[in-house]
Amino acid sequence: QGSLLYLDALGAAFPRALARRGTALLHWTPGCPRAPAGWPLPTLYCTPAAAGTLPSRAAALRVQLLFALRQRALHVLEAGLAAELQDALVALRTEWPQLAQELALGRLSPQPGLPEGVRAQLQALLTPDAARAAELRAECTRGFEGIVLRLWPQLEVVVVRTAHGAEWLYCDSLLQADCQGLPLYCPFYQAAGALLGINLWPVEPAPQFLLCPDWAFCEFLPCLANKEPQTVLLDELWEGREYGLVVTAQPGEYR
Repeated sequence: QGSLLYLDALGAAFPRALARRGTALLHWTPGCPRAPAGWPLPTLYCTPAAAGTLPSRAAALRVQLLFALRQRALHVLEAGLAAELQDALVALRTEWPQLAQELALGRLSPQPGLPEGVRAQLQALLTPDAARAAELRAECTRGFEGIVLRLWPQLEVVVVRTAHGAEWLYCDSLLQADCQGLPLYCPFYQAAGALLGINLWPVEPAPQFLLCPDWAFCEFLPCLANKEPQTVLLDELWEGREYGLVVTAQPGEYR
């Protein structure tokens, strides 16, 4: 349900966001070849699922970046975490000459954390693209401020699946430099092993989350109470008052 709500909100705000292979995914999911929305979406992503399951996080993000660079007509750049997007763009800054060479030759270089069998499987999906390699070289030579929109001029939005707390430091840094000129959409609020809220307003600069009480048992602790407060349930809340959220997550049933 959360995945469907996210995709519906994304498609309503950015009409081309759900185009076939119009999304590049930067997310490490070892042992779990699934999209972060929760199920395989082979027609949505231009990045192969096998790339995200590599034993090395660095290798996974680099391979996904290479496949993202192949697709000039991206509409969405999606990451599971802001730190993953940051690390992928750091790899772009430091390894763009080699990435350009791999694009030009249609060849995936051996690297630590990339098993040879998987490398051969992924390389079979590549074809030489000298024009795209030349474009990558030209844009990186100019510098990296606003590099994301320069490399993918049809990009509409950057999606970071979940970002709160310290993750926002990465988001602020990205928006001021590499992702300059693009909106950032954070669709999910997750904590304690549970999905707590969904952001149904992708174009709002400050994320707002709609509470999802079905994914965890939620209790509410009144703030600024004069005595030892007792938790209350959803139907006992008062509008305008502040509450702390107490969550009992389904996995493990811990509070």
